[in-house]
Amino acid sequence: MIIESNNTHIIYKYLTHQDLWPHIAEDGISEYDFIPPTGSNIRWVFYVPEGEKELKGVIRVDIKNNTVFTFHVFMQKNHREHKVKMIKEFYLEMFKGTTFKKALVEFPSFMGHLKQFAFDMGMSCEGIISDCFMKGGELKGIEIMGISNKKALEVGAV
Repeated sequence: MIIESNNTHIIYKYLTHQDLWPHIAEDGISEYDFIPPTGSNIRWVFYVPEGEKELKGVIRVDIKNNTVFTFHVFMQKNHREHKVKMIKEFYLEMFKGTTFKKALVEFPSFMGHLKQFAFDMGMSCEGIISDCFMKGGELKGIEIMGISNKKALEVGAV
């Protein structure tokens, strides 16, 4: 089940977990300095599987306009068996009966497993932004992948 929430305490607790924080934080950003962003164009959604009570994933959604949004998935290692179901439900939630026509996701270029998962979820390559953040003392790039609402609804329905 996809649940929208701006509970920054829950978001902070989930994102700064030891399974996630070392992988998602840019160099120089401490979990003690991190404040989950909020605002009129930012939505946070939680994934709790039907019949369960425990939070299994968090997705940050940035609304660019009435047509496009970007999203970033956060999932702790012990919850990753839920990743496919979470994305399918997210696609249906974000595209069914809305004006959105495209979703974009950005992730570090060196995380090939994320790229493969994006492909598996129906996404295609949109581009690369080189040398745009620091990780491990080195400049790293970001890959951008996208999916149309039509494709997302096909993937979500399976």
